[in-house]
Amino acid sequence: MKARAFFGGAMMLALVSAAPLTAQQRGGMRGQGPMAMSPVAFLLDQADSLNLTADQTTKAMALKDSLDAANAPHVKELEDLRASGGGGGGFQQMRPVMEKIRTNNDAYLDKVMALLQPEQQTVAKRILDRMPQRRRGGGGR
Repeated sequence: MKARAFFGGAMMLALVSAAPLTAQQRGGMRGQGPMAMSPVAFLLDQADSLNLTADQTTKAMALKDSLDAANAPHVKELEDLRASGGGGGGFQQMRPVMEKIRTNNDAYLDKVMALLQPEQQTVAKRILDRMPQRRRGGGGR
C-alpha cells in the first residue's frame, strides 16, 4: 500500500512538473492541444540520433530556452484567444499570432542548424520531416 501511495504521489508530481515544460515546448497550432512542440525542441528530443557534442548540446539548449522565452507571450495570447472563443474572429485572429511563432521557430531552427556539421544537418532534416505538424503542412519550411 505504501508503494502504491508513493507511486501515485510521484506520478502526480511528474504530471504537475511536466505541465509548464509542455507549455513552453509548444511551437505551432497543429498537433496536440493549442500548440505543438517547436522544431528546436523536437530536434533536441532526438539528440542521440544527431550525435551532438557537449558544446553543441549546450548551445542548442540555450537556443531552445531563448525560443521558449520569445514564444511565451504569443503562446499566452493564443491560449487567451482560445479561452475566449476567439472573439468571433476565431482563426483569423489567431493566424497572425501563429505566424509570429512560426517566424521565431524558423529563425531559431536556422541558428541550431548552423551549429551542426553537414552530416548532422542531413540527419536533422530527416528528423524534422518526421515532425507531425510539418508533415501536415503546419510547420513552415
